[in-house]
Amino acid sequence: MNKEKFVSLNNYGKLAVLIGVILLIPLVCIPFYPEDIKYAHCFIIPGVVTILIGILICYFGKPFVSSRFYTVNQKNSTLIVLFAWIFSCFMGAFPFVLSGQLNFLQALFESVSGYTGAGLTVIDIASSCKSILFYRSLTQFVGGLGFVVLFLVIVNDKQSMDLFNAEGHPDKLRPNLRVTARTILWTYLILVGIGTLGCWILGMDFFDSLNHTMTSIATGGFSTKPDGLAGYSWQIQLWIVVVMLLGCINTAVLILFVQGKFKQVLKNSELRFLNGMMVVFTIIVMVSLANVKTDIGENFVFSLFNVVSSFSTAGAAVGSFVSLPHTAIFCFTLLMIFGGSMGSTAGGIKLSRVYIFLRTLIKSVRDKLYPARNLKLMRMYRSTGEAVIEEKQQKDAINYVGIYTCVYIIGVIALMFASGCQLHESMFEFASCLSTVGLSIGVTTPTCNAATLIVEMIGMILGRLEVIPVFFGCNYAVEEIKKLFNKK
Repeated sequence: MNKEKFVSLNNYGKLAVLIGVILLIPLVCIPFYPEDIKYAHCFIIPGVVTILIGILICYFGKPFVSSRFYTVNQKNSTLIVLFAWIFSCFMGAFPFVLSGQLNFLQALFESVSGYTGAGLTVIDIASSCKSILFYRSLTQFVGGLGFVVLFLVIVNDKQSMDLFNAEGHPDKLRPNLRVTARTILWTYLILVGIGTLGCWILGMDFFDSLNHTMTSIATGGFSTKPDGLAGYSWQIQLWIVVVMLLGCINTAVLILFVQGKFKQVLKNSELRFLNGMMVVFTIIVMVSLANVKTDIGENFVFSLFNVVSSFSTAGAAVGSFVSLPHTAIFCFTLLMIFGGSMGSTAGGIKLSRVYIFLRTLIKSVRDKLYPARNLKLMRMYRSTGEAVIEEKQQKDAINYVGIYTCVYIIGVIALMFASGCQLHESMFEFASCLSTVGLSIGVTTPTCNAATLIVEMIGMILGRLEVIPVFFGCNYAVEEIKKLFNKK
C-alpha cells in the first residue's frame, strides 16, 4: 500500500473515533434517569468498540501523516465521506439491537433514518427508555450538521476542503475552514438552546423540548411521543414551525440576520422564494381541507405546520396523512421534493436549484418568443450579495433536477413492488425517503417487510449525500476492488 493510502487511512480512523464518542454521549441521560442504567451497555459496547477500531486504523496511518508524497483528490475525499456515513449507520444500529427492541435490519433502518435526518421510524416509542429516545434525536442532530463539520471542528489538514465539499457543504463562511465548521456548530447549538427554551416556556417538559428542538433544527422529525406533536397546544406547534424554518434556512443567511444585516436577508432570492412558496401552498392546502377541518384556526395551524414540515424536510407531524384529500397529499409530496435552502440541514433538491431551474426554464421560453431580448443576464441575491447566475450554475441545476427525478421515479416503482402500496402512497413515501423528510402515509410501519426497508434506506442515503457523490463513491470503490484482484 502506498503512502497516500496510509495517510487517507489516518482520516478514516479519526472519523471512526469521532463516531465512537458520539455513541457514548447518550450516557449523560443516566444521572437524570437512573432507571436507564440497565441500558448503559447499549452505548458502551458499540462506542468503545468503534473507538478501538478507529485507534487501530490511526495507528497504521500515523507513520505517514507528514509525508510530502501525500496528494489530495476528490476520489479519496468521497470515499472517506461515504465511509463515515456507512460506518456510522452500521455501528449506530447496535444500541437498538442491544436494547432488545429491534432486529438488526430494523435497527439499521432506524440508524440510517436517524443519521440521514429522514425521520421514518419502526421503533415502539412508547416503550423506549429516555436514553434511546435521546440517542435517536442525537443521531439526527449529528447527521444534520454532518460528520465532516464535526471532524473539522477538531482536525484541520490538507484534505479538509475536499472533505467539506464532498459532504455537500456549499459555503465557506469564514476564511479558515476550521472557523467555518465551528461557526456552523455554534450557530446550531445556539438555535437548539433558543428552541428548547421556547418550548419549555410554552409548557413542554425539558426533555421533550430538547429532543423536539434538536430534531426540528436538524430537520429530522423524530419525536419522543407516539403521536408526534399532535398532543401539544397550537402555540407550541407554531413555535416548532419557527424552529423548523430556522433549520431549513441557509446558515450564511442566519449569520447575516444575527449581525443585523436585515436588508441583505430580505433581498435573498432563495429566502423570498421560500416565503412565497410557504404562503401559496398553505392557502392551497387550507382550501383543500375546508371540508375536513371546518375550524379556520385549526385548519390554518395544521396546513402551515405540515407545509413547513414538508419543504423544510423536518418531517414533524401533527396528524395522520392517511385520510387527507389527494390535493393536500400532492402539495406535501411536491414540497418534500423541493426541499429547503442550500447550506442548511434540509434535504430535497434544494430551493436555490429549483429557483435557478425555474428561472432558466422561463428565460428559455422568453428567448423563443422574444429573441431580440435574450441578452439580459439572470441575477439572484445570495448571502454575499447580488450575483449573475452563470451558465455552469444553470447546467448544474438542470442536471441535478434531472438526476434527482430519475432516481425518484425508479425509487417509486421499486417501493411499489417491495411494499405492494398504491402509486400515490409510493410517491409520497419515497419522496419522504429521498428528501430525508420522515412524514409517512402508512407504508413504513414496524411490520413492513425487509424489501421495503432496504429500498427506503437506499433512498435515504442517496438523498442525504445528494445522489452524485454516492455514485462517484461506488464507482471509486469498484475500481479499488478491481485493482486488488488484478494485483493478485
